Amino acid sequence: TFEQKRTKLEDLLKKAEAYTDFLAKRHQQYVNSAEGSAVAQHKFVQPPNMTGGAENLKLRPYQERGAAWLEGLCFNGLHGILADEMGLGKTIQIIAVIAHVKHKGMAGPFIVIAPLSTLKNWESEFNRWCPGMNTLLYHGTREEREMMRMQHMGMTMTKNGTSHRRGNGRVEKDFPVIITSYDIAMRDSSHLSRFTWAYLVVDEGHRLKNKDCRLMKELKRLNANQRVLLTGTPLQNNLSELWSLLNFLMPDAFDDLQFFQAWFGWDSKDGDMTEKIKKDNEGNNIIQKLHSILNPFMMRRLKRDVAKYLPAKKEIIVYAGMTPDQRSMYKAIENDLSLFSKQLKTVKKLEGKKYTSMLNRVMQMRKVCNHPYLVHDQEETTEHLVESSGKLKLLDRMLGKLLPEGHKCLIFSQFTTMLDIIQDYLWLRKWDHKVCRIDGSVHWQVRQELIDEFNSDDSEKSIFL
Repeated sequence: TFEQKRTKLEDLLKKAEAYTDFLAKRHQQYVNSAEGSAVAQHKFVQPPNMTGGAENLKLRPYQERGAAWLEGLCFNGLHGILADEMGLGKTIQIIAVIAHVKHKGMAGPFIVIAPLSTLKNWESEFNRWCPGMNTLLYHGTREEREMMRMQHMGMTMTKNGTSHRRGNGRVEKDFPVIITSYDIAMRDSSHLSRFTWAYLVVDEGHRLKNKDCRLMKELKRLNANQRVLLTGTPLQNNLSELWSLLNFLMPDAFDDLQFFQAWFGWDSKDGDMTEKIKKDNEGNNIIQKLHSILNPFMMRRLKRDVAKYLPAKKEIIVYAGMTPDQRSMYKAIENDLSLFSKQLKTVKKLEGKKYTSMLNRVMQMRKVCNHPYLVHDQEETTEHLVESSGKLKLLDRMLGKLLPEGHKCLIFSQFTTMLDIIQDYLWLRKWDHKVCRIDGSVHWQVRQELIDEFNSDDSEKSIFL
């Protein structure tokens, strides 16, 4: 009933507040403890199986505190969100807590689910910090993954679409830490769900903000004693997104979105929650409840607070105007897309080129804002390529200054066709030998080779698309 649900959440809120007080006191003792005291003896220290490898790497104090918090969650049977700002070493803190619980005798199994572009980084960080720890990069073709399951994960051959576990189902101490991508976790959820994972980590956890996405549904199939989400993106004022993350972490407590919203005093007729949060009294009540619920489950620290030695990130937004070519094409699409598409079809036919139908007006306008060649390409790569796009003219001026000064530049675009145009431009400027490129068609192993080459001090690669 509504009353039972309300009682359950109010009870959870009291427990959350009590646990927050306990954590705050323990943190204060942790910070103020003198050497040799009883508290100091229980401080988190880098475990012996986390040797730091040939570089003799050591955890920073704030990373030790983060690992201690994760360890506290683990031994109290709680799930959590590690939301440290990007660059503070969330990967290292997870490796530290896995090494710690392994050292204490927990066999696992452990699984890390991350974006494809970060898989090799996870593997290399495990190898750098814990050279003796067994890891398995679970990726590749269907056949390759089947061999991995049989050889390294103690599973049978696939029968009726599923692999089963051999023997008594116990996990040996040398069972590898599984590192896999979202895509493979979704494809192989029927195999991976045969395990009860001791520790499940989802990197870039904000991907689960959409409660209806397939990734969320498939990951919920995986049984896990401990779930940890990593995200550098702070939570927004959107209750639906917050509920989605809490529902993944604690499906028993957070099982009804509509009730959750009602509990915060939000009515679907009110529209967005943001305006309500801005109001003094109502807003304070909502924010207080949000903080009380999240405090025990989320740790977020900023670079400026814990890593003052790091230079501050500087973000500069530069607006690029459109060229006359772009303006005329933009106006034509805005005024009458069907007429423009007919004219373009005629021109393409005369040039003997393939015509692609133009259905989405906003998409065509986005393309024109980037470069008119995305709508109507030219055969030859000439100076017109640069002169016809405001963004490319600006990029030309910026690279002309940055590259001679020895800077390395990352260039992102949501359109792979725009990356093609930028590559043509770099060929025009005779900088094509300085370029690395990643897009959806680049194999995951080649990705890491390109990243390593770009990051190498003696590499001439200075532009990454």
